[in-house]
Amino acid sequence: MPQIGQEGQQILSSSKVLIVGAGGTGSTVALYLAASGVPCDVLDFDLVELSNLHRQIIHDESQVGLEKAISAVNKMSRINSSVTYNSLICKLTSENAMSIIEKYDLVVDATDNIDARYTINDCCVLLRKPFVSGSAVQMDGQITTVIPYVTPCYRCLYPSLSVTLGSCRSCADAGVLGPIPGLIGCLEAIEVIKLLLNRDKYVDTQKEVTPQKDGGCVNGSSANSTDHPSDTVPAPKKQRVNGKSASQLKPLLGRQVMFDAVTGEFHTFQLPPRSSHCAVCGDHPTVTN
Repeated sequence: MPQIGQEGQQILSSSKVLIVGAGGTGSTVALYLAASGVPCDVLDFDLVELSNLHRQIIHDESQVGLEKAISAVNKMSRINSSVTYNSLICKLTSENAMSIIEKYDLVVDATDNIDARYTINDCCVLLRKPFVSGSAVQMDGQITTVIPYVTPCYRCLYPSLSVTLGSCRSCADAGVLGPIPGLIGCLEAIEVIKLLLNRDKYVDTQKEVTPQKDGGCVNGSSANSTDHPSDTVPAPKKQRVNGKSASQLKPLLGRQVMFDAVTGEFHTFQLPPRSSHCAVCGDHPTVTN
């Protein structure tokens, strides 16, 4: 493909992505990024359950009772054994998120709860890490991409956690048509690839980041599992791919795509601009750590 080429594949293989959540959307993201040669780590504290399998296709009946992160990494290693993956068995919290996220070029938000989404948002903004966020419930799915200080972040759109809690539903509570998380996960994987190939265009890689203390996650075993050093934060290198070809791959900057399975229609919405009053990326932030 002229938009990627050999140079682009080398960029993908030298990147590092964190997938938070090995559920419905996270399953599909992990499968396609592994197949695309992107090194990924999977973070999840939960166990595989039989009721998960209609939507969490990276797992199967033989994995029931196993940690989802380990199950996912095992499957990814069978798809592409030339790439290294790690399973992080822990819950992402405000105490450990900075030390975990700082090691990666990009984060995939494949979580199913509002607390985790705010935590990912805040840490990614503070560390200037782009993230792709997707969700699905019942017959609907949505996806957006956040580039800190370029696009609106989660707190720009939803300043108050209490305001969003009443409208939040999870697949476990409300149910979901199995293929919808898979569809959203595919879109997330596409966004990840586009962002990695154009990272120098959208992300300020010159910001200095203070290394954080160890995040305390258990590193699960896998076929190619290795530990990451927590005492250094490598500076990303600026890279270009095939001149104008890579620039034709445009991420969802400041836009949100929603899919309605009832009508079979996709809708793209322009999001409000980044808020100067945002608590984390505004002119006078109150969330600073």
